[in-house]
Amino acid sequence: MATEASDSDAAARARRKAKRLKQWKQANPDKVKRYRDDRGSEASKARRRERDRARRDKERADEERRAAARARARDWYAENRERHLEAQRQYRAAQRAADPDSFRLAKRERNKRWRDGHRDRENAKLREKYRADPEQKRVGAARYYENHAEQVKARRREYYARNRDAQLEKQRVWRAREKRRLDAGLPAYRVHRTAKAERDANRFAATMFFTRSRTTAEIETMLGELGTPVELLAAFQRDCARARAEYRHSTAPGRSKPTARSDASVAREREDERLDAIARAINDQLRHSSRSAPRASDDAPRPTRSHAQTREMGR
Repeated sequence: MATEASDSDAAARARRKAKRLKQWKQANPDKVKRYRDDRGSEASKARRRERDRARRDKERADEERRAAARARARDWYAENRERHLEAQRQYRAAQRAADPDSFRLAKRERNKRWRDGHRDRENAKLREKYRADPEQKRVGAARYYENHAEQVKARRREYYARNRDAQLEKQRVWRAREKRRLDAGLPAYRVHRTAKAERDANRFAATMFFTRSRTTAEIETMLGELGTPVELLAAFQRDCARARAEYRHSTAPGRSKPTARSDASVAREREDERLDAIARAINDQLRHSSRSAPRASDDAPRPTRSHAQTREMGR
């Protein structure tokens, strides 16, 4: 309230000053004209430059004087630190004894002004302190809730009433997210905080595990555990050979396009062709000498495996 009153008084004074200036200009038009004419002359510009130079020199001298005073104050404080602190303690004790209520109020206001001016830094310090030891804050919060349960519940009800739509939307988003996770077979979303010592230990263990050199025996063990089983690899190779044979047979030169036939005859011929291709592929694998017919080129397109076969090979 005091600040608002002082602002209104300053505005009223500014309006009165502007009104007086306007009246003076209206009463002295000749002086105003001479001032404007003189302001544009070279002599007036030179005087303004000299005044600006003198003002800058004065500001520079004042800043140097203040810097020297700060340096002297720092030196004096370094030499008389205990004396200065004792004087401050005595001054505060005298103020507290003279008017305890005003002293507490003034101290509360000073602390609030300081926190408002350093809010980001203090919040960062509090977050780091909580990450370093979350258990301490949890215990303190539980103790506070035990002593102020009704006040906390009232604040929560009041906040929910003010932000009811936003809270309902947040709940709807949470339920939809949990439903998607459960439908996908994922566990429920749960976040827990760890202490700084535990995080540092986990980070160190992960770094040591992923950056250390592996011995030959360890590499062989990992390859044996993660390698593809022989039977799955053989099945994959047989499927590839069968697909190449089918492609070679379907693109062989001299094959005449079939005329219009019934669906049953077309299906029977396709099945015969597939069985012949399988027989030729098996025969090629079992023969020790090459056949007269050329083998399928490696440039032939590879077959596309089904999802079930790919998943079976990864086991």
